[in-house]
Amino acid sequence: MGEPADRARFRVHHLRLFAADGAEDELRAVAADLVARIRPAGRADLVEAVLRPLPMRTVLGRLGLDPGLADDLGAHAATARLLHGVVLDNGDQVRSAQAMAALWQACRAAVAAQPADGPLAGVGDVDDRTELVVQAVLSGPASTTALLGNALLRLLGTPDWDALAADPARLDGLVDDCLRHATPVVLWRREATKAVTVDGAALPAGARVLVHLGAANREPGPPLTFGSGAHACPGADLVRAHLRAVLATLAAQLPGLRREPGPAPALTREIGLHGPTELSVTWDRSATPVNVPAQR
Repeated sequence: MGEPADRARFRVHHLRLFAADGAEDELRAVAADLVARIRPAGRADLVEAVLRPLPMRTVLGRLGLDPGLADDLGAHAATARLLHGVVLDNGDQVRSAQAMAALWQACRAAVAAQPADGPLAGVGDVDDRTELVVQAVLSGPASTTALLGNALLRLLGTPDWDALAADPARLDGLVDDCLRHATPVVLWRREATKAVTVDGAALPAGARVLVHLGAANREPGPPLTFGSGAHACPGADLVRAHLRAVLATLAAQLPGLRREPGPAPALTREIGLHGPTELSVTWDRSATPVNVPAQR
């Protein structure tokens, strides 16, 4: 299946910028700081307090951009992503287009202000670097936030979560389970580069295909959460590090963490991306948190 050329040409830079070497300990430290800010309250919206800011800070840091831009760029990106919605009225389309323009302008200004030897050195001219940054800001944080939210929806209130809080050694197994069953990208678009037959269905060359990753992950074999081969997510290990860091930190620092009673959280409005837009939780303020162990 083919991949858009504008994405493929940045792949080598994505692999360099979003490598996970040494990332987990740093992510645990940032997650612990975010959690410490909300711990005294005893309740919070985890998406707003932790799950959204952590991936955005990470992406901006890897790109060499000011973390202080996170709120503005995140707001622009969230509105621009409405173009991925299932049904849009005229107002949504206009707001999304305006947000995309604002996102491009803000990213271009930030890129132009970077030193010549910054993380984006070698990516081409300022427009090329801006395009890479816009792609990263639009896609990486949102999908990581959705994965984190899905994982917590799957785990909170279950014996697995209680077991993790009591035994951090269970983390690896829970991470693998969440990557398979809580994938945020359930559908994705591809184009057949040649004629092929899939499970009896003939696809001519050039056919546009909507791949249902959520269903594929229920089949035997490795999960397709991060894709494979030339289409594998370049930030896969970094996303995995986010999931490990967040689950370990919340289990250790917020004893008795549980969803607040009420209706199921609202979900994203996008065709392919699936995840909660808010996650109201509470915890036992009187209980003593434990230290978050560093990655071994």
